[in-house]
Amino acid sequence: NGGVNWSALGTEFPIVGIWQMDFDSGVPNGTNGVGPRTLLAGTHGRGAFRMTDATEVAALKVSKVDAGIPVGPTSNVDYTVTVENVGNGTATGVSISDPIPANTSFVSAADGGTYSGGTVRWSGITLAAGESVDVHFTVSIASALKKKVKSITNDGIVVTSTEGPGATGSPTITLIAPKFAVSLLPAAQAQQARPDATVTYPLQLTNLGYETDSYAVTTAGSTFDVQLLAGDCATALPANVGPLTAGQTADLCVSVHIPVSAANNAVDETVVTATSVGNPAVSASATVRTTAAAADTLLVDGDGNIPDVQSIYSTALDSAGVVFNTWDLAADSNLPADFLNSYTNVVWFTGNSYPDPIVPYEDELATFLDGGGRLFMNGQDILDQTAGQTDFVLNYLHITWDGAETQNDKPTATVTGVTGNPVTDGIGAMPIDHSVLGATYEDRLTLNGGAVAAFTDDTGQTDALSFDSATYRVVFLAFPFEAYGDATAKADLVTRVMAFFAP
Repeated sequence: NGGVNWSALGTEFPIVGIWQMDFDSGVPNGTNGVGPRTLLAGTHGRGAFRMTDATEVAALKVSKVDAGIPVGPTSNVDYTVTVENVGNGTATGVSISDPIPANTSFVSAADGGTYSGGTVRWSGITLAAGESVDVHFTVSIASALKKKVKSITNDGIVVTSTEGPGATGSPTITLIAPKFAVSLLPAAQAQQARPDATVTYPLQLTNLGYETDSYAVTTAGSTFDVQLLAGDCATALPANVGPLTAGQTADLCVSVHIPVSAANNAVDETVVTATSVGNPAVSASATVRTTAAAADTLLVDGDGNIPDVQSIYSTALDSAGVVFNTWDLAADSNLPADFLNSYTNVVWFTGNSYPDPIVPYEDELATFLDGGGRLFMNGQDILDQTAGQTDFVLNYLHITWDGAETQNDKPTATVTGVTGNPVTDGIGAMPIDHSVLGATYEDRLTLNGGAVAAFTDDTGQTDALSFDSATYRVVFLAFPFEAYGDATAKADLVTRVMAFFAP
């Protein structure tokens, strides 16, 4: 390891297989300035080797991009060429030459560039170690392109310097766009909200053709009240959007109002279509899907689908006669606080999710409970490590957690209801099926603030609680509900929890 004195090894150098190599060209880095060039090589079990050269040498690289907008016959193509000195020495007399592409004519060159004989040139550039320079030029695509010409290829760029180091670049290919084309993104969006709420969907319309165009925007298929608005989601959208030049975008907004009388889980699907004025056969569509959430109970799926156990909860709630809506955090992690707070009961499960599966939502959950909410929560690893030491866990779940091994990861084959508990009184020993999640452990709870034990494990230690205050109610399981008993037992426990939550 470290430096190797190659000359001391004589004429017989060791031969080893190199696994990884890393090169530091010695360019300025922070306050360290220019340094020596260093090559590091690592082997499998035969050590690491370093070669260092203090000679200051320039090293040039070149790249080129177009402006990224749609082009076609008579369009201008704007190129930016970037030359960077990645060596540890200064490059002087740097010159750049780039032939203009076939099927184009020269328009202009900036940054001191000149044009002659079909080539754009820049010269006399000095680049210190680590410096770069951008130069620009423009060409115009021929007005009469043959049909077989599908792209413009800019190739042949050469960079040289007085010191000798130079560079060449890869071809830059610019595709010929259709005369008229359009996109409307995102192609699909979905939200759910309470009856009498209005939800908005942002959309971006882009002219993907090389001709300037305008677009008629329409909606179809909606049963709820739908409005097309400008990007501010307040101003009415004009009959035609545009004109938009090639590559230009316009922001739109679709506003959907859910009727007061909407049934729970009623779905409105609206198709938004942008049609080219220049060629009405060209269009793009996007779909917005709005669901009315009229139930009192919200099921929050936080299992991350590892595995996906949502169906077990849905079946248990259905069997218990509970009408509910579902929010899957794997599909949309942004659970709006006002939406959460509009519910009376929240059933929240985290499955195997780890670490800190509820920490991003604890402020929202605290507000929900402060507003009189009811929370039924469980998971395999909700409390693991410091996740069990948050203010929410201490003051709202009423669990005192130090993460010690007396509490953490204590397996149990069964859980048993606690006599006198308002939820679990009379429940006998229920098996825990560890195969459901693949984890073979639960947690034990130390309670505070008036929380009472709801289940105990095989050793009689608390691993679930219920809490009832003048404001909110909580049932927390330190084991996964999906592993609890059979389907009948699950439905019975849900029925008991909802009875406890009732005003």
